[in-house]
Amino acid sequence: MAENNCNQSCDLSQIHESVCVHTGKIVDSCLDKDCIEDLRVYLTTESQAALDQSTSTRARCAELLNIRLNVQPVTFNRGYYAVDITYYYKIIADAVINCTKPVTIYGLAVFGKRVVLCGGESATQVFSSKSQQNYCCCGAQSLPEAIIEAVDPMLLSARVLDSCDNPRCPCEVADIPACIQNCFDSPLVTTGENRRLFVTLGQFSVVRLERDTQLLLPCFDYCVPEKECTDLSGCDESPCDVFDRIDFPMDAFYPGSACSGSSCGCGDN
Repeated sequence: MAENNCNQSCDLSQIHESVCVHTGKIVDSCLDKDCIEDLRVYLTTESQAALDQSTSTRARCAELLNIRLNVQPVTFNRGYYAVDITYYYKIIADAVINCTKPVTIYGLAVFGKRVVLCGGESATQVFSSKSQQNYCCCGAQSLPEAIIEAVDPMLLSARVLDSCDNPRCPCEVADIPACIQNCFDSPLVTTGENRRLFVTLGQFSVVRLERDTQLLLPCFDYCVPEKECTDLSGCDESPCDVFDRIDFPMDAFYPGSACSGSSCGCGDN
């Protein structure tokens, strides 16, 4: 089997055949930069109790838990689609009670928005064994697939207000998916609290619409795995043997790269 490298891709004499592949074609995309002000944080039961007794608070970081996407055609504008995006964040902060050691508090913040992109038109309906959502469904629409790439947000500021001094009302959150609720070890407080935590986030993301297509591509060789299958978990290998196979992380030693993509320790809580 020939080596798969960039030099081979430039040598057209090694093309074996032409192959037809099924992939997603990017129909439209956009860059998104949002500054989300005064986003309410729905704290866990223990965190809310600590916030109500706190004398001061300090926000630590924000972690992007999940994103929910929904695509609908735009009425009276054929070929365009509205993408409804819902971001779910885990917010971590410190609450100081009577000048003692800070207590870690955390909760959920939810942000929703809509973007409109050109998704093209298709006269076909796609049915796949991977998903039976259109099974026995008449008149199913051929919608483009919405995809979003996003990084953890920047936590720009935070403040605590009494429940009667809300900067944004109403502040009640819509239905929280079970998978998001399971990210927290106790129920989230949505009503009846005395004080509320609000944060301002900076979010970068890329949104795109894709449609399935077939492309004819040159084939240099087939991808044959070189690793042998085994039922061993690797426990027989020494830690040093595993370490010897790890490439030296050169990028980590360049100035400024150490903080790239840092989660601020959110994963440790």
